[in-house]
Amino acid sequence: MKLSSILFLLFILLIILSCSSSSDINIEEVENPVSNYCNLSLSKSTTSYISYFKINDGTLLNHASNNVGYENSTEKPVILVSGGTYKFNFGIGEPALGKNKIVHIWIDKNQDGDFYDFEELVFSWNGQNTSTDLQFSNKTIGAISQLGFTTMRIAMRSSDSSISSISPCGNFNDGEIEDYAVKIELAPESLSILIPEVTHDLFVGSGTTYDTDGIPHTFRIPSLVTTKEGTLLAIGDGRLNSNADVPNRIDFYIKRSTDNGSTWGESIIIRNTKYGGDACTVVDKTTGRIFIFYAYSQYKNIFESDGDPNSENCLRSHYIYSDDDGLTWSYPIDLTADLYKPGDNSYWASGGTG
Repeated sequence: MKLSSILFLLFILLIILSCSSSSDINIEEVENPVSNYCNLSLSKSTTSYISYFKINDGTLLNHASNNVGYENSTEKPVILVSGGTYKFNFGIGEPALGKNKIVHIWIDKNQDGDFYDFEELVFSWNGQNTSTDLQFSNKTIGAISQLGFTTMRIAMRSSDSSISSISPCGNFNDGEIEDYAVKIELAPESLSILIPEVTHDLFVGSGTTYDTDGIPHTFRIPSLVTTKEGTLLAIGDGRLNSNADVPNRIDFYIKRSTDNGSTWGESIIIRNTKYGGDACTVVDKTTGRIFIFYAYSQYKNIFESDGDPNSENCLRSHYIYSDDDGLTWSYPIDLTADLYKPGDNSYWASGGTG
């Protein structure tokens, strides 16, 4: 045997020994549904039959079948929740052959190989029906303490005469029986609310000019992001003297929260972006750098831009950035010449996240 083959076998052996001796590995024992149920010898139905069976409109189970008398469909388990509520759909083939219908659903809740124990008949209905679909909504399967794999049996009979009931092990020729594998699980625990919902008015305009009270007339175009450090940043246009867009005077107002929005710090005012607004905020989650892209114009509004990067009448594209989690910000950087192509009149970032 070659040395490489010996080394490979030793490697596999070490893996096996490691797995068998580890105390940190939990192995879930997977069980198959019980298979020793009563033997059924149903032949093809002389009346109606089950053409399909669905649970929750087919999202959990959608099985089509033919007129065969008995069908075993236990290959792929359907997950059901103990105490869960479901919608059942019985497709009825040849519905006119027998006006009276009866349907049963059993689940072997204690996994003992039969359907005769208390509350194992989880659903029963009988009545007159000649439609191709029987729908039953909001039906509970009841509590099931024995979790894991088991079997669900459904049955349907159809006759012009009255039908009292169906035995889970009965043989008849006026309907069908089908078996399905199911896995019973507990409902997931409700997630506790770790952080209560809070509401804050972060930016409130005065409705008067800035010179009146030192508060912007209006705040508009909010943007909200989470930094690499987990800090919340709220950014808004502080429109000093009216609610109008550029070329009116606008300063960016920024607030930071380091406790997921429960409390907020004082406003950080960026005044060197005057005549710039409509923040679009982007966070580089690799480097932590925070960008604010915005539109800038001292002389013309968005729709009056001439599109010439060399003209003072062009709506410009600027950005600023922060490398200290939003505490301080760079001087504006002009991207206009790099963005504009011949025929372009204006670019603006518009409102961003939040």
